[in-house]
Amino acid sequence: MTDADARRAARRIVRAAALGAVCAAVSGCATPSPLPAEAYYRYDFIAAREELRPLVEKVDNDLLLNELRLGMAGLADGNVNETEAALSRVFDLLSTAGLNKDRTAAAALVYEGVRIWKGEPFEQALAYYWVAAHYASRGDWENARAAAANALFRLTDFGADMTAEKVARKAATDESYLDQGYTAVDSNFALGFLMQAIGADLTGAGGAKEQFDAALKIDPNLGPVVDALRSRRFDTLLIVDYGRGPQKIAYGPDNALTKFVSRERSKGALRVTAGGEVLGELPVVCDVEQMAYDLRWNNLEDIRRAKSAIGDVLTIGGGTAAVIGGAQNSDAALIAGLGAVAMGLLLKASAQADVRYLDFAPSSIYLVPIRLNAPMDIELAVVGAPSARVVLPAFQPGTERAPRTVYLRLFGTGSPAPEW
Repeated sequence: MTDADARRAARRIVRAAALGAVCAAVSGCATPSPLPAEAYYRYDFIAAREELRPLVEKVDNDLLLNELRLGMAGLADGNVNETEAALSRVFDLLSTAGLNKDRTAAAALVYEGVRIWKGEPFEQALAYYWVAAHYASRGDWENARAAAANALFRLTDFGADMTAEKVARKAATDESYLDQGYTAVDSNFALGFLMQAIGADLTGAGGAKEQFDAALKIDPNLGPVVDALRSRRFDTLLIVDYGRGPQKIAYGPDNALTKFVSRERSKGALRVTAGGEVLGELPVVCDVEQMAYDLRWNNLEDIRRAKSAIGDVLTIGGGTAAVIGGAQNSDAALIAGLGAVAMGLLLKASAQADVRYLDFAPSSIYLVPIRLNAPMDIELAVVGAPSARVVLPAFQPGTERAPRTVYLRLFGTGSPAPEW
């Protein structure tokens, strides 16, 4: 090969590397599509549903995400039929994905040849919770119990002191670490245990005592809620989602890793008033932000994609080889070095993290079991969030055997007070 041939080959490699890096960056780094979140967070659930309907008709990589959004908007709006259809599809999609050998969260989700967003494990668990909440609001506690049971998959635990960065560094030197370096542990999703326990208790399916005990072991602060549920001292059950859940962002070298950051300032107890009498302040049953921050509740895809370290090594090493080859008039070394640079750029571009997330998720979830005995006004207010208040006038209760169950969505930071 002549010097001219070598230079032409080098130029082709550099052009291919640049083009490939751009293509990989465009196709490999998924970003959130335009969302109907603005309508949702101003309590305009009808508008949010209208914006979402055309999106769920497309089989693309946002299919599950948009179906879940539609189901949540329908649940908040009290639209039974649309909620049923959307959340049933969500349940089917998640169930189709299957669980791995340790019964941890689904590792991949392919539908009709399309690899679609499936969410982090905590988002999958919450999806099953919303399916359970929908059935509970219809009085179908058998299906509610079954849906909640699906949320209690096992989790991958790399150790209390491990962070995503530490796991990524260790995985870079040990190819088997991500698949074998963890321990499969039982779920700490107290809300899932409670929803399953209520369903088991009301349907006589068995296991309610153990499930109530499991929730209380996870969070002893739930004592008052568990006592009321366990003793059936309620004819009304309110399921309340509050606030804006955390946002997923990319960080680290080449934005290859992800983390969740808070979008909600107030996360107080829920004050419950019925018939003008304050019944008490109930604790948060599920702190969604804490789940999002917990490495056990996050999948490993961003870590698997975090090839920036490899890309850096190849780029630096390839560049060095190219320089040496050029200095020594070695065409082979020059081309090999530039090829390594090209591969390094491709790897770095493809390592960029997927930052899609369930932007409709709440920051905290409450269960409100109360006994009314007769119709009366109920007021709910999140302590420390003046706009997060709702009054349910002349609320008609159910019975201890068939408690009336209602799902409510409340917002705080950045949302207007609802007209109702």
